[in-house]
Amino acid sequence: MGDATYQKTFNEENQNEYQEKGLEEMEGAEHPHKENAGSNPHCDCSDEAGETTAPVVTEIMWPSYFEPGRYENLPNEVYHSANGISSTMLKDARISLMYYHGRHIAGTIPGEESDALLRGRIIHSYVLETDKFADEYAIPVPVPEYVVTTSNELIAIIKKHNASLPALMTPEQMKEWIESYNSTLIQPLSVSAGAEETGILYGSLPEEFRRIPEGGKTHSISNESLY
Repeated sequence: MGDATYQKTFNEENQNEYQEKGLEEMEGAEHPHKENAGSNPHCDCSDEAGETTAPVVTEIMWPSYFEPGRYENLPNEVYHSANGISSTMLKDARISLMYYHGRHIAGTIPGEESDALLRGRIIHSYVLETDKFADEYAIPVPVPEYVVTTSNELIAIIKKHNASLPALMTPEQMKEWIESYNSTLIQPLSVSAGAEETGILYGSLPEEFRRIPEGGKTHSISNESLY
């Protein structure tokens, strides 16, 4: 922040002047007997009870209004709450006052977005506005090692799993297996056989598959009688 051309910077002379005045006022109020103690080099400036006075910490009083100049070591809250313009605003004003008015006052000109500006805002917020960084930016959580994140990793996992499976049968092996299995099945009955052959085949069926009652009459119709 100290390197940026910024109106709200504090010069060292004014800062030292504020510090010296504050120290003189506080020392005069806290130690009214200091003049008498100056003649005694061994005086430890203790009070009547014998307790040593703690060192006084002077708090810097920053002005409510900053005059044009360079101010160093400004606290973050003072920097952002004080009056003034940034270096970006000065650069835009050097380009054109109409451009400055449209971008920073009227807001009719949107700000340009780029990777450089985004990284600059992130670094600025992380270094100077640490308390607001977590609210304005989302920090990605590291991905666990066991999580699959790319298609190449998924393909490698599938290939590794398939390699552990038994090898598939070839078409010839599949054909031989089907023929071997079919040979163990009951052969299908012929639908074009005569009445005698059909009766023999029917009699070879198990009892639970027979539907013709015992002693019942059966009628057969030849194909020739249909014409």
